[in-house]
Amino acid sequence: MVLLKELFVVLHFLGMGALFGGAVANLTKKSQEVSSLVLWGARAQLITGLIITGLVEGIGEDELDMSKIGIKLLISLTIAALAEIGSRKKGSPWLTWIVVLTVVNVCVAALL
Repeated sequence: MVLLKELFVVLHFLGMGALFGGAVANLTKKSQEVSSLVLWGARAQLITGLIITGLVEGIGEDELDMSKIGIKLLISLTIAALAEIGSRKKGSPWLTWIVVLTVVNVCVAALL
């Protein structure tokens, strides 16, 4: 069970890399459109975060800070919504907000 949790943590980090890296790379382009890499990174972050939370609760190895998880969930849902909307509407400031909220989400995870 612990190995499964660690596998999802790796997938969570890969999703964050795809989300942040794809968004920053697309910020430098003229069109600034939300790519499928950003969209799937946002989806991966949300889904793997929920799975990790469930696995940690099931294993009972760590005590979870539910307020921190709630804040991260709200930010992740917002990022995923912006990515979904931005992938359909071109030329909007969605990427800037995605980058900012991704950095905020990482800061919440690391600093709180």
